Amino acid sequence: MALSVLAMPALGAPSLNAQERSSHYLYLGHWAYRYVDLLMARGHLPDLQPMVRPYRRLDVAMALANARSSGGLAESEIEWVELLQAELAPELLGRQLADSATVVVYGGAEVGAQVLTQRHRDMFRPEGDEAAFGHLQLAGALDFPGVTAALRLRYDGWLINDPQFPDGKVVEEHPNFLGLLDFAARAEDGYAEVQLPYVRLMAGRMQRNWGPPRTEGLLVSDYSYSYDQIGYRIGSTRLAVTGFVAQLDEFPDFTKRWFAAHRLDWRVNDGLALGFGESVIWGGENRSFDFRMAMPIATWFVGGYGKDWEEGPNRNNSFIDLSVWWKPTAKIVTTAAVMFDDFPGGGSPLAHGVDLGLALPSLSSRLGLRIGYAQVGALTYRTVSEYERYAFRGIGLGRDLADFDRLSVELDWVPTSSLFLTPTVQVLRRGEGDFRDPWPAGVTNDGPVLFIGERETTLRLALRGQWIPRRLFWIDWDVGENLVWSAGHVPGQRANEFVGRLRVSLVANAWGKL
Repeated sequence: MALSVLAMPALGAPSLNAQERSSHYLYLGHWAYRYVDLLMARGHLPDLQPMVRPYRRLDVAMALANARSSGGLAESEIEWVELLQAELAPELLGRQLADSATVVVYGGAEVGAQVLTQRHRDMFRPEGDEAAFGHLQLAGALDFPGVTAALRLRYDGWLINDPQFPDGKVVEEHPNFLGLLDFAARAEDGYAEVQLPYVRLMAGRMQRNWGPPRTEGLLVSDYSYSYDQIGYRIGSTRLAVTGFVAQLDEFPDFTKRWFAAHRLDWRVNDGLALGFGESVIWGGENRSFDFRMAMPIATWFVGGYGKDWEEGPNRNNSFIDLSVWWKPTAKIVTTAAVMFDDFPGGGSPLAHGVDLGLALPSLSSRLGLRIGYAQVGALTYRTVSEYERYAFRGIGLGRDLADFDRLSVELDWVPTSSLFLTPTVQVLRRGEGDFRDPWPAGVTNDGPVLFIGERETTLRLALRGQWIPRRLFWIDWDVGENLVWSAGHVPGQRANEFVGRLRVSLVANAWGKL
């Protein structure tokens, strides 16, 4: 890894504009990612790493400009690029500025409402009554020469009605300034980052997702609410090390715990990207911060720093991940990510996660197909000690579900540039294992463990999509029918339920230069 870093200047240096300008990040969950994913699968954005997100807004803008200038875009793809470039107009302005000392200022607001048939974020785990919530988002950023700072505040009724939290409260509710309504808000993003040509150093709060496009990462995903961290990126567009260190929620009796993750990504060529990642959780009563776990240029697994089989005060919970994004032909993309929690041996079972994908992104000019299969073992993420649990406030740092496999077939249909439809068929098979439960006693199987207890099977027929009739107005939805066998893990019990959500948003943005 150290030799790779020394070789970075020869493996794809940033362009002059990327060196001169800093840029804040396109937050995860933004509508633009659907179009970015489809254009990337079609081979038009080779300068973006497919497995590590979020992207800097300037990097996306530059990749789109390069794709536009290449002359290889179909008419429909030009429409998608124009839609994205309208969203990224501030970055295009910053890229064209001759004076690199100029500061670009951004401000934005989003207001709207959403209607839910239930209150769980996972459509396969409906819970709670139907509801309607308002939401408000305020965002701002300053892109200085070499430094960027951003803040995104979110008010959402869901933050005091999430069934995965005690009493549904992600945050404490407070009366608003009129004293009439309960007001629930949190900072989803808030960070400052120094951005040099080959190094970025970040401190603050940010959501990340490390995995194939349109899936939740096995090591690091955006399902968990964002948390405070110190992060870094060392490298170029072709070869980079990315990582962060975070202090998670604390336990009584002076028990603290920390989470660190890093990964090496190599974009071998325009059609192949490889990745190797690690993560580790450590802590305990009166245990101090361990600097070895924060080393970016090190391999914890080989170095023995993350041996989760050790007993006593040095016990840790470590994971490794291997991933590949491969485009063997112009019309096929394959992805694979494999994570290992524990290896078999000495009576310890295999604890694993797998995510496989096959995409045919160019069935026609406006139609693509994606097939995916994911599996997480029953004992994956599960630990003996509570402070080693792979979760933040009880929500999974990687997948929030274990003891399952899922097959997905999805169409990406873009009949017009502003309408993105995704008809979906998914089958989820789920055992009774839960990584929040203690490690079961007497487990000696050397192979993988899957489907503990009665297996529940859910067939979901759904239509996801988004519509942007005007740049300042957009709608997105995920609606469908869940057909469940052995519902609630009760043999022979059947259940059919319509599960969905619909969100409407009005958006206003402004930017300028100082």
